[in-house]
Amino acid sequence: MATKSFNEQITEIVNENSTWATKQTKLVKLGLTKSDIYRLGYMYGLTVTAVSGTKFAFTFGVELECYNLTTRAAENAFNNVGLPIYYAGYTHHDEQRRFKLVPDGSLAGNDTIECVTPVLKGTRNGIATLKKAVGAMNGAGARVNRTCGTHIHIGCTDMTDDWYVRIFRNYQRIEHIIDGFMPESRRGNNSQWCRSLVGKDFSYCRTIYDVNRVLSFNRYFKVNPQSWDRHHTIEFRQHSGTLDYNKIYNWLMFVSKLVEYSRENEITATYTNVNELPFLTEREKSFFATRTAELA
Repeated sequence: MATKSFNEQITEIVNENSTWATKQTKLVKLGLTKSDIYRLGYMYGLTVTAVSGTKFAFTFGVELECYNLTTRAAENAFNNVGLPIYYAGYTHHDEQRRFKLVPDGSLAGNDTIECVTPVLKGTRNGIATLKKAVGAMNGAGARVNRTCGTHIHIGCTDMTDDWYVRIFRNYQRIEHIIDGFMPESRRGNNSQWCRSLVGKDFSYCRTIYDVNRVLSFNRYFKVNPQSWDRHHTIEFRQHSGTLDYNKIYNWLMFVSKLVEYSRENEITATYTNVNELPFLTEREKSFFATRTAELA
């Protein structure tokens, strides 16, 4: 059977016998933006309501490890784009407004540093601020190598024990797919700073404490079980160091949607590739499928 084109899939959804709200949700999953859906609704004389998946609901933070970035160069670059930043020394304090620079002894190279965002939220403010910061780091000459990582924290005020456990179980069950679009240095147990969840027994876990116990209260896993107690976040540590905003943004979308999906859903099927994952849009699947092919 021939694969339907993108436009054919859109037409099929618009013409199906369902409510417009249901159609909007399907169009978002296909990869359309709210503006795209608004135009479609206008064409068909329909009213666009709130669309599930069009807003980034969680708070988030990003830790960007790099080298070749002095404190002075970073401060100048960030000040030039209107972002407050300072050298904080070694600390785990969560900033609400300022970026901070902290040392990291695991990094190799000259002028190694970790740039940590404040707690961010929303597309207009949070995502835009992240993009501006990454641009400033690139402009200041920052670089990455295989010792660097990109860590993303997802915050959620209404986290439950069941939801938390499902996040770890779901990540474990698709870790082989995630490994495929990571460089070799971040796959399996190749990095001591982000160890695999494969082989860990979460079957009896019912609480956040249970997950911590399975992972020996150690934060150096691809999903960090210790960040909840310290920051009330889920920290995803697997991604390699990068100052490519497109890569950072897509990984942020991936982990945030995995967290949201895990709120009510547990993965039981055996998925073999990223195109089968139920929580990504078609555009996101295409991005990660391309990365998988490039890194094969």
